[in-house]
Amino acid sequence: MPCRASSLSFRSLTGRGQLNNYFRNAGLSDNNDSYDGRVDWTASKTDNLFVRYSYISRSRFIPGNYGGIADGTSTSAFGRQKIYSHSAVLGWTHILSPNILNEFHLGFIRNRSIAQQDPFGLNAADEFVPGIPNNPAVAGGVPLTQFANFTFIGSPDFLPKSQTPQQIQWVDTVSLALGKHSLKLGGTLYAPMRNIFQDEPALAAILASPASSVAGAAVRAITALRPASLTRTDCSASHSRRS
Repeated sequence: MPCRASSLSFRSLTGRGQLNNYFRNAGLSDNNDSYDGRVDWTASKTDNLFVRYSYISRSRFIPGNYGGIADGTSTSAFGRQKIYSHSAVLGWTHILSPNILNEFHLGFIRNRSIAQQDPFGLNAADEFVPGIPNNPAVAGGVPLTQFANFTFIGSPDFLPKSQTPQQIQWVDTVSLALGKHSLKLGGTLYAPMRNIFQDEPALAAILASPASSVAGAAVRAITALRPASLTRTDCSASHSRRS
């Protein structure tokens, strides 16, 4: 099924000779916030405890060549990205005897990373390439449309994507004072890391024009083409555990 000419109406891609007549210098943003908190408690002469919590958030926007529905992003490393990190530690120091000290730590960390194309949620892809099912989980923008030897519009594959890893760590150490010598023994135990992720190509089509030395010819040719390829995958999240 031919693509609709409306997919070419975002930006004027033709110009004089070999030059395009559209230029854009979009701003890149990168914001970071972090917070730390700690509480210490002396439970007794032989016991000291603490709890520490850390939170980090980072939001980045790396724009494409055109912005909006036309996007023009060349890689899934660009677009709108957010990451949230939560980590907590429980520590307990216990004096067993004048020459034996035990230190126990229990740690937890969970990250949440989300990346989306700039026009995520703005439209349905089948508005411009008929036949692509409208899935709100991945909808927004248009499929990558290449004008050979000139430029492209649309959003890259593998967007949107997300990943949520989680890890628990247990550490215990015993310190012994033996006269002029000291000895430290301990062990570390990691629970299996859990990872919930969505990092597969969303439903998309790739349109391409024949090679041309004239920008206008490439634009006119694209309206008569069928999708060069069509990819359909399961957009549900995957769960994995690694020990």
